[in-house]
Amino acid sequence: MLRLLNAMLKTGMLPEQNYKIGFGFVDMVARAVRLLSEPENLSGRTFHIDNPNTQPLSELFRLAGISAQVLPRDELVKRLSGMKTPAAGEYLGRLAQGSLEKAGADVVQGEIVMEATLVLLERLGFKWPCVTEEYMKRIVRNLGQGGR
Repeated sequence: MLRLLNAMLKTGMLPEQNYKIGFGFVDMVARAVRLLSEPENLSGRTFHIDNPNTQPLSELFRLAGISAQVLPRDELVKRLSGMKTPAAGEYLGRLAQGSLEKAGADVVQGEIVMEATLVLLERLGFKWPCVTEEYMKRIVRNLGQGGR
């Protein structure tokens, strides 16, 4: 995800869809996996672990000081294809990967629903932290885009 975000920030372009992002903090993911992997919680079930607390992708751009061009998918692909930069290539690859994943989800008729996982984790005393503005600023700085 960070490679895609970096590519988006470098190109200054966003897809028209109103994307929101949540960050799965590694320590929190590890804690959730540990709790869910206890024998009494498994019972042959499959879990989807992700932070449901999201922020609009446009907010990350704002914090980076980047005015994003919001483009329909076809126009975004056309512009990225003409850029011939590593960031544009990464972005195109990720867009293609997302299209394939969406096509796969359509075959099974639906998205991955994590509500049952969230309910169980909450019952076990686990709660995902919110993605704060300060955390998003740290991400921008780590991507080398701060103050731009």
